[in-house]
Amino acid sequence: MADAGGDRPTDTGGTIGRICLQVLKDYIIKGLEKKNINTPNLEGLETEPSSDPDEQKIIQDVGMRLREIGDKVQEDETLQRQLDCLFESMPKIDTIMTVAKVIFGDTKDLNWGRIVAVFYFTLEAVIRAIKYLSKEGLLKWIKDLVVQVTAFVVRHFSNWIASQGGWSSILENYGTSSTTFVTVLAMSAIVGIYIIYMSRTK
Repeated sequence: MADAGGDRPTDTGGTIGRICLQVLKDYIIKGLEKKNINTPNLEGLETEPSSDPDEQKIIQDVGMRLREIGDKVQEDETLQRQLDCLFESMPKIDTIMTVAKVIFGDTKDLNWGRIVAVFYFTLEAVIRAIKYLSKEGLLKWIKDLVVQVTAFVVRHFSNWIASQGGWSSILENYGTSSTTFVTVLAMSAIVGIYIIYMSRTK
C-alpha cells in the first residue's frame, strides 16, 4: 500500500488540516450510519477532536453542509451507476490518490464543488471497500485513506481555502444547488480517470 510520502503535510496540527481531518472522519462515520453500516472506530487518527468551541461549531456545520450536498449528489442516478461499476473490485488507495492528483493537482481552477468531490469520492470508496475487507482490515484501510486524503487537501487546497476565509466560507458563500452541480461534474471526471488508471493496472 502506498505511503502518503511527499503529500503528508508538515502542519497537520494547523487549523485547516485539523478541521479537514475531523470533518472527513465525521463525514465517513455519518455516511456509514445512514446506510445502516456498522461504524468503525476512527479515533485512532493523529489529531484529537478540537477543544475550541468555535472550531468545533465549524466542524459540525461544514459536515452538515457536506452531507446536504452529498444527499443531492446521491440523486444523480447516472453517477451512482458509474460508481457501482467503478468499484467492482477492491478500491486501491494509491490509485485513488493518483487520480486525485491528476484531477486536482492544478490549483488554478479551484472551487468548493471540486473539494466536496474529494470528500464524496472518499466516502464512496469506503462504502464499497467494506465487502472486501475484514473489520480489522477495513479500519486500517480507512485510517490510511483518511490520513492521505487529509494530507492531499492540506497540500493542494489549504492556500485556496485560507484565501476564501477558511472552511466556514462554504457555509456563507456557496448554496447547495450550485455546489452540487460542480461536485457532480468533478465526480464524473474522477470516475473517468479512475477507470483509465484501473485498466492500466490490470
